[in-house]
Amino acid sequence: TDLSAQKVRMFMYQQHWNSFNNSAGICVFVGFDYNQKAEIIQAITGWDATTWELMKVGERGTTMARAYNVRCGLTDKDDYLPKRFHKAFTTGPLKDVKVEEQALQEAIKTYYLMMGWDEGGVPTPAKLAELDVDWVANTLN
Repeated sequence: TDLSAQKVRMFMYQQHWNSFNNSAGICVFVGFDYNQKAEIIQAITGWDATTWELMKVGERGTTMARAYNVRCGLTDKDDYLPKRFHKAFTTGPLKDVKVEEQALQEAIKTYYLMMGWDEGGVPTPAKLAELDVDWVANTLN
């Protein structure tokens, strides 16, 4: 199973888009591409938003959600898959494929770094400042 840094990065970007879709109320089952989403936002709001800016909106949402969860007691110990994912499939196209626990832990640590979170999965003050929500840092103490 590939849990490379490249796959983690692709997951992170897709997660930002999913978060943007949720905050904008865009159904993921409607086939708008990234540029069409930017055009829709521009038409509705007048904001000359780029696809990158929209993705940053999603990143802000994901990071603020993580900060809220941290504030409620979530830790890196809560970032795991059920044990059944670490057992190989016995049939089908993924026969003998499983997610190695150590590889998953490495992918999670890579994800934290790419997200601008510390080793415990807590958004850093620098990342919060970058996303223009630095006030959130005060809620984490």
